[in-house]
Amino acid sequence: MKQIDVAACIAGLLPDHPSIMIPGLGGFTAAYAPAKVDQVLGHMQAPGLEVRFDENLAADDGLLSSCLVETYGIGYEEASAAIREFVREAKSALQQKNLVSFPKVGRLRLDFEGNIQFLPDAENLNPDSFGLPEIRFRPLKRSEPEPLPPTPASAAPARLRAPVSSGLVLGLAILAVTVTAYFLFRPQINALFSFRAEEEAPMERVNVAPPEPLREPSAETPDEEGAADTLEAPTLSPKQKQCIVVIGLFREKSNIDRLVQRIYAEGFEPYLEKNGAITRVGVQFPYTTEEDIAGPLRKVQSNLEPKAFVWKK
Repeated sequence: MKQIDVAACIAGLLPDHPSIMIPGLGGFTAAYAPAKVDQVLGHMQAPGLEVRFDENLAADDGLLSSCLVETYGIGYEEASAAIREFVREAKSALQQKNLVSFPKVGRLRLDFEGNIQFLPDAENLNPDSFGLPEIRFRPLKRSEPEPLPPTPASAAPARLRAPVSSGLVLGLAILAVTVTAYFLFRPQINALFSFRAEEEAPMERVNVAPPEPLREPSAETPDEEGAADTLEAPTLSPKQKQCIVVIGLFREKSNIDRLVQRIYAEGFEPYLEKNGAITRVGVQFPYTTEEDIAGPLRKVQSNLEPKAFVWKK
């Protein structure tokens, strides 16, 4: 009997059809999505397809069966039987809290209320955007134009124009000296203000190891006053290790601060490592075994940066 991959047919059908139905399970819909620009992470993506999953689209539109017939050279009865077997296995996997993967499309899982949730992949299924790479950029600082000197009135008497011309020349000379001094000592001035800004930034939670889970109180636990006197900074237990997932490299402090706030909002502890003018930004979390890394890594890639990777562990 041929090995029939029902899930692999979805990615090939979505670019040409607005919806693909899987009888008994649900359906996928695809709509045009314009180009996306992320000002925080500094990258722009080409136009693509926004893919969604709807449990209510469970009727049979015949597209999936036709795809299996053409791909594997089988009959419609055998194709329908393969789809029913796939749906049975998919529902069983979802009930066991496992993911059901559709190559180049995404994954299905059950939430805590028992509803099917769709996690899209980063693959761009729009055929018009094939071959277009992701563009990375950084903002440019706009320079302010110098004001033009006022033009004296041509009809003014010569004795009135002389004092005005002298004051204008003096003002331009002072402006030229100021601009020249600024550009000569610009690195020192920027370093001074950068140092003060970093000194005043409230980053006491950055690069701090996540605390251990709370323990049940025991008979040997000291009272609250004694515990307050012996409280130390949270450390990892002997069986735990530290994992660092890198999101990207940044130069502008405003972009770093916004990304740190997003990391906090997702429930992670941020990790910052400054190397000259560049700062490496990521998240850090404790783990005991290698299997403990997969879940947080998928959450970071899904909610913060699809290309995030494990840097240290």
